[in-house]
Amino acid sequence: MKQMTGLTVIWVLGLSMAAAGFDLRKGLIPNAITFPSLILGIAFHSATNGWNGLVFSLLGATAAVLVPLLLFCRNAMGGGDVKLLAATGAFLGAGPGLWLEFWAFIAASVWGLGVLSRRHGPPSARICFGPFVLAAAIFMTAAPGLRFF
Repeated sequence: MKQMTGLTVIWVLGLSMAAAGFDLRKGLIPNAITFPSLILGIAFHSATNGWNGLVFSLLGATAAVLVPLLLFCRNAMGGGDVKLLAATGAFLGAGPGLWLEFWAFIAASVWGLGVLSRRHGPPSARICFGPFVLAAAIFMTAAPGLRFF
């Protein structure tokens, strides 16, 4: 079931921009943007597609939160990052939400390898994940010929 609209993609881009800005400035992604976005994604799809929309959104949020939640439990990811990915999953659905997560992890991994290659000694720095979610959202929106949405 294809439930993607321009409005959901625009919201995810805006949410990702706000999250990236907060993450870079403060080192965290506040609940004030993640929780309302998660609820709005569920409400939007429920209002526009009834029970099917509710299931679509809940499955998207659940699918997008599983791996980040495991990383959070191992202190490898922040709680704001987990909630951000849940909110994007609620808006995009399971398939596109997982693709966004995949590309964000790829971008963060490449960045992390670059940071590690410039250092001598054990890794100790935190990497803000919000900007990589934004990069993945932009990539998925702008990539010609690829069908994520």
